Amino acid sequence: MAVLIKNGFVIDPANDMQMQLDVLLENGLVTTVQSSIEPPLECSVFDASGCIVCPGLIDMHVHCFPGGSSLGIDPDKYCLPRGVTTVVDAGSAGAKSFSKFLAYCKTRKTRIFSLLHVSRVGLETAGCATADLPGELESIDDVNEDECLECAKANPDTIVGMKIRLSENIAKQGHNEAEALRRALLITEKIKLPLMVHYSFSTLPHKGVGEELGVPGSLRNGDILTHMYHGFQSTIIDPSTKSIDPVVLESKENGVKFDIGHGMGSFSWTVAELAIKTGNLWPDTISTDLHTESMDGPAYDLTTVMTKLLHLGMPLFDVIKAVTFTPAKLINREKMIGSLTPGAIADVTVMKLVDCDLMLEDCQMHMRNIKQRLIPVAAWRAGERVKIFEPWGTWPNVSESYQCHQSRERTLLHIRPD
Repeated sequence: MAVLIKNGFVIDPANDMQMQLDVLLENGLVTTVQSSIEPPLECSVFDASGCIVCPGLIDMHVHCFPGGSSLGIDPDKYCLPRGVTTVVDAGSAGAKSFSKFLAYCKTRKTRIFSLLHVSRVGLETAGCATADLPGELESIDDVNEDECLECAKANPDTIVGMKIRLSENIAKQGHNEAEALRRALLITEKIKLPLMVHYSFSTLPHKGVGEELGVPGSLRNGDILTHMYHGFQSTIIDPSTKSIDPVVLESKENGVKFDIGHGMGSFSWTVAELAIKTGNLWPDTISTDLHTESMDGPAYDLTTVMTKLLHLGMPLFDVIKAVTFTPAKLINREKMIGSLTPGAIADVTVMKLVDCDLMLEDCQMHMRNIKQRLIPVAAWRAGERVKIFEPWGTWPNVSESYQCHQSRERTLLHIRPD
């Protein structure tokens, strides 16, 4: 059956569009976007008056492989009912476990792509990067070029990039970080896919000297630095000057992309405020890093993380671009998803921007007073409507019961912008 979404304010960054329009979906595709569309026969009509209508939301960084990692969540429960029609799993599976991951994906309604972990074990034996668990880079032999290339070439419809986590305690106390990154860069260069880099508590500098590698200094155009606003060791902010490291801005100019990757410990109000104030550094993509330890707070869902960026002053158009067209383009799927271009898959999210007055936390329980928030009210995945649910449990959850393992005392930034 056709679907006509009427009277909504359409924001479609892929087509530089922001105006009141109707959107017609037929046979699982977007067919028409214009004012005053008459509904065809056998058509359901959704009145989006007072709402924002945009392409289906894309979460660029989640962990959605429950059988392959202790961090894995079910995207059909925690993403799709919150207006997220597409997710990119950020390295839950490596080459060794990818067949099981692919089988799981086929059972889900949420569209799932994968950043293949460069370690063959993925996150099978690992938890959060600060947890007291064996890390996936404890043995450098687990980063095997041939296995990664073979797996990526065999699964081009699902694998859209590679992922590596760089933290000293998951890489033999840092001994394997540089070599693992060197191999990851080589693999992704050969396969012509982007590399997403988790970089916190790392022994690597921002910029290497000579043959030394650095992050983000050694990353290339199209590579992605996630967890951009964390406040721990390897933060993009120099605690002594309260300003952004120039290497970070140089990397941005060279085409490195920056991703929120909120998660349990990787979003600091202070770091975000300083990065914006001293370097005007905004994210290219907004993502949750949703997993078992962030789904009940402090990340909650994608619209909550989008709300935090709105509070920081990011324009609404840019916020929506960072969860639609930009991630679709980064994974080379912009003709398929991320836009309302006629012929694109009929993924659509309808949201409201509502006034509120609440305190919303970062990952160290620092609070900011939020005056507006985005909430999803309807969504269609390939033309099929999905049911929207409120977040589970208390929202926002400001109790200390779930507070992240990285305590306030471990942050390098106990300061606020002047």
